Amino acid sequence: MRICLIELPGVDVGLNIGLGYLASSLMEKGHYVRVIDLNNNSLDIEKRLKETGDYDMVGISLKSSAIQSVQKVSEMVQSKNLICGGPHTTVDGHNFLSQNENFNVAVIGEGEETLVEIADSIENNGGLGDIKGIIYRDENRIVANPARGFIADLDSFP
Repeated sequence: MRICLIELPGVDVGLNIGLGYLASSLMEKGHYVRVIDLNNNSLDIEKRLKETGDYDMVGISLKSSAIQSVQKVSEMVQSKNLICGGPHTTVDGHNFLSQNENFNVAVIGEGEETLVEIADSIENNGGLGDIKGIIYRDENRIVANPARGFIADLDSFP
């Protein structure tokens, strides 16, 4: 499966190590991953986001400080499977999903295992009901699945 992860423009420049963990976890399971970093490179945003149409799933990392840009960016993304995760969705995922209809799923908490399960489910035309740590749209309602526990051994990730 082809997956694109996006880092939104933020307050401070610097690399998002969380996206590195997510990308490596997905790649280890055989998925192709590309990261579009709009935080450290804000040139040609619209052109770069048009390329998301070539991906089966797009994930946006969301910090509360970047909330102003998420709606505009999500409207430029060309994917029917738009996922958000990060600190903001962990704190306020239900409200965020309620107010942002472009997104299908919000990941709550650590996303390394959760995002792999979402990708596998989409790839196999499965449902989201058994995936822990997400809030998702199910037709006209928003469903919150049980939380996923913390990852005990971070060294187990690539």
